[in-house]
Amino acid sequence: MAIRSENIQDKSRIATLIARTYAPKGAKVIEQTGLLRALPSYMPELSLVAENADNISIFALLTPVKAGAGQGVYLAPLAFDDRLEGLDLLGFLQESFTKAQAQGFRYVFVQGRLEDLKELGFQYAAEAGFSHESSNMLVKDFGTGDVLSGEIILPEGLES
Repeated sequence: MAIRSENIQDKSRIATLIARTYAPKGAKVIEQTGLLRALPSYMPELSLVAENADNISIFALLTPVKAGAGQGVYLAPLAFDDRLEGLDLLGFLQESFTKAQAQGFRYVFVQGRLEDLKELGFQYAAEAGFSHESSNMLVKDFGTGDVLSGEIILPEGLES
């Protein structure tokens, strides 16, 4: 599985993957993804795909967000083809997070279930001192420096 930044030729394959992953909300998530790509803070190097042969099997968009006095990225959407055998979703996420950390980001935020992401080092954002209207906001801290906390400010298009 090769992991790389998306390119213009990937957009239709990514849209198909998103539609499959998020049906019946697929069209809305595809629209949201387009809005996030249009943000001034969009970083193409953090819009990632995993591919094998001619198939994109995983897509993740990491969007920069403000988190208290620090900077983080917000993981959304995450789309993947769970019908594929040997899909290494955890490996893909770990490599994606490494890329975000290399860009100077301190945190990864995502809304989800803790039991699904705990093994990757996530915890409830509220328990880490962050505030957000969503009670299922999770955070992974790369553990570089002092512990920061505060309000998580999502850009327009990510607001829940």
